Amino acid sequence: MLATYVSSKASVSPSATIMGANVAILGRSVIGDDTVVVGPAVIGFPSRKKLLGGSRDLEDLSSVSAGARVGSKCVIRSFATIYEDVVLGSGVELGHYVLIRLTR
Repeated sequence: MLATYVSSKASVSPSATIMGANVAILGRSVIGDDTVVVGPAVIGFPSRKKLLGGSRDLEDLSSVSAGARVGSKCVIRSFATIYEDVVLGSGVELGHYVLIRLTR
């Protein structure tokens, strides 16, 4: 991934800031007001079940992702991965290299 990718299905607040390159916002992800995302980072990464069946490009990953929700005034630091279906409330700050996913 060399540039920022935002799914056509995603909703990113106009007051959100995406800093640096290599940010992928997949599926129907929602990024709230005044949130800062520092690349590289992935929001809305698909579950393992959806990944089975071979390698995919960002368009393919985005098409199978349900997306994630990130509240307002959050900070998503570099190398964070937030899986699909995760909901982060407002004011959440993630450290570098954080991975968040739901277990079912």
